[in-house]
Amino acid sequence: MKQMIEGGAIGGGQLVPSQSGRQQQLVRLQQAHHSLEAELEGLTRRAYLTPSEETRARAIKKQKLQTKDRMRVLKTRATFE
Repeated sequence: MKQMIEGGAIGGGQLVPSQSGRQQQLVRLQQAHHSLEAELEGLTRRAYLTPSEETRARAIKKQKLQTKDRMRVLKTRATFE
């Protein structure tokens, strides 16, 4: 038996976001990914990056991958429900 709590359902002791909550989270992740892409594009247009800019570019790439992975997980969970 599942209980609805704050836009999610508890099943087996684990919080499962509702469909609308999952969709909102997916939209937020897509916006974050787009924002990171724009920032990275701004850096890569430069002819030369300072060491701190190179570090920032690597961090952005890592964040983009993490964001994309989280989007993939949300989409996969939605497919199996």
